[in-house]
Amino acid sequence: MSARLLNAMTSAPVARPAEGPREDVRAFDFGRNHVVYAPASMYAGAADDTEGLARLWGRLAAVPGAPEPVRPDLGASRCALTLVVTRRCNLRCRYCYVDRCGDDMSEATARAAVELLDPAAETWTVNFFGGEPLLNMNAMRAAVGRVCELRVGETQIGVTTNGTLLTPDTARELASWGASLIVSLDGPLDLHNETRGDSWAEAMTGLYAAAGAGLGPRTTLRATFDRAPAGLVDRLEYLNGLCDEGLAAGVAVEPATYGADAPDPAAMAAEYRQASDWYLARLADGRRARFSHYETILRRLLRREPAQTECSAGARYVAVAPDGEIWPCHTLRGAPIGRLPVERGWCPSCAHNETLASRPACLTCWARYLCGGGCPLNHTATTCAWMRLWCSAALYIASCLSAGQAARMARGQEARMA
Repeated sequence: MSARLLNAMTSAPVARPAEGPREDVRAFDFGRNHVVYAPASMYAGAADDTEGLARLWGRLAAVPGAPEPVRPDLGASRCALTLVVTRRCNLRCRYCYVDRCGDDMSEATARAAVELLDPAAETWTVNFFGGEPLLNMNAMRAAVGRVCELRVGETQIGVTTNGTLLTPDTARELASWGASLIVSLDGPLDLHNETRGDSWAEAMTGLYAAAGAGLGPRTTLRATFDRAPAGLVDRLEYLNGLCDEGLAAGVAVEPATYGADAPDPAAMAAEYRQASDWYLARLADGRRARFSHYETILRRLLRREPAQTECSAGARYVAVAPDGEIWPCHTLRGAPIGRLPVERGWCPSCAHNETLASRPACLTCWARYLCGGGCPLNHTATTCAWMRLWCSAALYIASCLSAGQAARMARGQEARMA
């Protein structure tokens, strides 16, 4: 059997023959293939028998190493902002972490928050979050108005919503801003209503309203689970079906939390193996497969682009709470790093600026360039286990792609097999 080189669970170190690559190489079985992965070069090889694996060594030895990440200056240009315009919500989801106490963000605070962004940044990103942000449209309008006053370059507007308040008029207004949406939809009726109350019908009505306003190509459906088994494939297939209908363009399915009460990643490993086979089966049927966790890692792997950081929280990216407190992240975890108003050019004294280069433990992990170090505010053994699980799944999927499919996916095109 022939082996093929890929641009590109627990893994195990592989004993290197004398003529093999000098770098550390990991090997694991995730699905049908034996996979070896060379982290420093970001190349993987796969074979369906041990003879094919043996032949990989010489080929991996000839692969040049990927460029080593350097520590970027994440504080140079603040270009992303999330406004938590309210903590109120019209739903009571089982897994929600938001404290629903406190006032809504004022229009004055929303306008002042926009001034945190660097005028020289090439692109601005302004996201609205909650609670349910559509409960405070006035603050959102004030922020967008201030963006229009200050900005001549590109600005990306995003809204994370449960969808139940998306009327045709509201959807048309969001579309007029050029907004993109993340709509929380946990799957088909039974899975959705189990965690989000009896809200599936209202959310679907809102989703159709958004699509009617032309927002379908700019909508991502996000499902959240808090228990295992999670029905991962059922959620993925249902949400992908809605995308096939033109109601949305992307799909994310993720655990509600990565803390002590999160599902055990080991208990989810079998479901992620099934999700990998589901992904490949969709491609084989000539249909697009959408799953953001896999897609992000696959792009890095197939392009050989080492991730230097997963998030620039507290540096290029900050969040503002309803009362004007400035936080490093929209989850409002940890401690605030400032409060509005601030002088133009303000920079927090404790900007996180965390990259792989600042984490010695990350630099020895086989998944380092695929995950980028994960969340800088919630870096634990559990979050690392989740990231390794997703990275293992992406390596397995890549091992099943033809060279043409891998090339198309690296270019951002669909990698359909049919």
